[in-house]
Amino acid sequence: DLLKPFSTAAGAIGVLALVFDRWIWRWQRLHPWFVSTPNLHGTWHGQLVSDWENGDGHRLTPVDVCLVIRQRLSTISMRLLTPESTSALLGGNVSKEVDGMDIVTGIYLNTPGVLRRDLSPIHHGGLILQVQGEPPAALEGEYWTNRGTKGSLRFSRRTDKLLHSYREAAEEFA
Repeated sequence: DLLKPFSTAAGAIGVLALVFDRWIWRWQRLHPWFVSTPNLHGTWHGQLVSDWENGDGHRLTPVDVCLVIRQRLSTISMRLLTPESTSALLGGNVSKEVDGMDIVTGIYLNTPGVLRRDLSPIHHGGLILQVQGEPPAALEGEYWTNRGTKGSLRFSRRTDKLLHSYREAAEEFA
């Protein structure tokens, strides 16, 4: 009986920590004075510019892309949607550089559609994105792959909706 209040308090603190990690930390009134991690949750629309060349030696024209970010205070997952492939974050982090700039870093797996894999095989890559603005208004950075290609990414439009396909995202941002 003597320990019962302690177990109740520990349970309540655990539930509060879970709720804070999942939802409360996103409240804009808490940024940046109490929560320094930027809220990137939602679907972002942008453009990818790549140095990849197709089989004919032609460079890829800039591609409209969407980045779906599912974020908690303690974790982040991202999925890049293009007309021809999907990239899923295998491991990532949101951190601050020495000068206070928020950055997102990660390693991803790109899986082209089955009919595109002869020209664009499944591959891994890395990325770094700078978070611009408070609250975040844009994400801008670069990526590189294990097949020797690289490029830039810029996202400047955002919705709170978590979209599931490139087609759905393209309709949302049309």
